[in-house]
Amino acid sequence: MKNVASKDDHQRTLARLDESLEWARSRGRTRLVELLNLIRIEILFDMGLSEEPPLARNRAAAAGSAFGANRSV
Repeated sequence: MKNVASKDDHQRTLARLDESLEWARSRGRTRLVELLNLIRIEILFDMGLSEEPPLARNRAAAAGSAFGANRSV
């Protein structure tokens, strides 16, 4: 089984990040604000990926594929 964070985990993490961002902004910690924003983007990206259905991939038989045809080259 995959070790995937739940939507609730992400929401709690974002709430904590927002608190940390507010703290860092109020104290003029610009570098910390930049880093926390990067982390926030990663979490939002991860949330987007976890909500999308998995891609269906159809694999062609090796003999009929372009890769199989060009193996002798």
